[in-house]
Amino acid sequence: MGNQFSYKHGGREELTRESFRSYEVRPGIRYVVHVEARPRLDAQGRPAGYHQRMKWWAKGEPIPEEWIELDCGEGDPLRVAEYGVAIIAHRCKVDFGRVTVRALLNSEFRSQNSE
Repeated sequence: MGNQFSYKHGGREELTRESFRSYEVRPGIRYVVHVEARPRLDAQGRPAGYHQRMKWWAKGEPIPEEWIELDCGEGDPLRVAEYGVAIIAHRCKVDFGRVTVRALLNSEFRSQNSE
């Protein structure tokens, strides 16, 4: 389980930045995942890169305090402003259920950039 910034275009080599953690997925258990991706700004308020973080836990269990986090510089590896969030299941059968996407509030964005 983890975060990844990646870019693959045509025959070019894939470029990635990633952060993963071992996590034992139990069959038949429903999990909750929270993922955030936001730009980071420099002191002048210009884009300086991107920050992703995620939490994952079994439904009904306490929400973990710790996030899995990953930073990426502007244009490294993706081109400027070409960032987003994707949910991917690899080599497994998954029902993602309800997926909610919402913009981060300005207060959430500002507090993350000041950390």
